[in-house]
Amino acid sequence: MTLAPPFIPHSELVLKAWLGTIPGLPNAAADLPSDQASWTADGFVTFLAIGGRPHTDQAIRRPVFQIDTWAVSPTSGKPPWGKANQLAELIVAATYAPSAAAWGIRGVDPGSSYQQARVMAAEVVSEPRRMRFDEGTYARFSLDLQLTWAVAS
Repeated sequence: MTLAPPFIPHSELVLKAWLGTIPGLPNAAADLPSDQASWTADGFVTFLAIGGRPHTDQAIRRPVFQIDTWAVSPTSGKPPWGKANQLAELIVAATYAPSAAAWGIRGVDPGSSYQQARVMAAEVVSEPRRMRFDEGTYARFSLDLQLTWAVAS
């Protein structure tokens, strides 16, 4: 068996594509970039799959992610908690009406080598919470989000 594009997308690709549709949200990736200067101005979003369960009878995925929003202020010495919190609130707001009602089932493009996906729901399952980090100038908020999606047919 030879694997060739278009591949079946995985949940992290679909989440990254969905996050990319949120106006005002900076780049998102599984890991925080080592080059702090590249995200100092806008902040950054990281994500990690922490659970979920595929539907048992239908080809529907329901992963749960931990999403972390980051901000840094290398010159002030104080973490910019407000900026990190606002990034988290942008994600929360994207799951509510009217924005959620306006898109219903939203198609997302996880990349040219992958099939299209349909996001049917995005639900925040925990309040954004302030997280302490060893680096004194970093601000981080964390929330958990469940995404319901399927490969577009």
